[in-house]
Amino acid sequence: MRNVVWKKSLALALGAVLVTGTALTGCGSTSDITESAVTDESGIEGETYKVTYIASSMSDAFGAWLANTTVEIAEEKYPNLKITVVDQQNDTTKGPELLENALNSGVDGIIYHKTGDADTSNYLKEAKEDGIPVVQVNLPVDNKEDASSVLCDEYQ
Repeated sequence: MRNVVWKKSLALALGAVLVTGTALTGCGSTSDITESAVTDESGIEGETYKVTYIASSMSDAFGAWLANTTVEIAEEKYPNLKITVVDQQNDTTKGPELLENALNSGVDGIIYHKTGDADTSNYLKEAKEDGIPVVQVNLPVDNKEDASSVLCDEYQ
């Protein structure tokens, strides 16, 4: 039971970090997440959780800002989330490979800023089956049962 609670809490924390970090840029979430849902008896305090943030491109101003802001907010509000940023370098073929690497490295959660239309459904399904929460950023998830998404309009 504890395992399920922390995984749900981690998913809420990931979503809260993204929603908080992107609120000023016209982004919205596909679910209602509030900071109090994470900080009140979340079940994740005292333990460290590894999260991989798969950035679309760290050379793109918006992609870099989103990744860096997510890390900054996590360090400030959720110090037990240790986020490692990896860069797809705006290469559609790197997304699936980086998702597979994240899953094989034993992460507790994944934030995925999808680039292009590469098929990642198998990796999202694998993450769900393994109980690893995934939050996809900026592009809707094809199968909403496998991951949550936070959609952004970087032009607003």
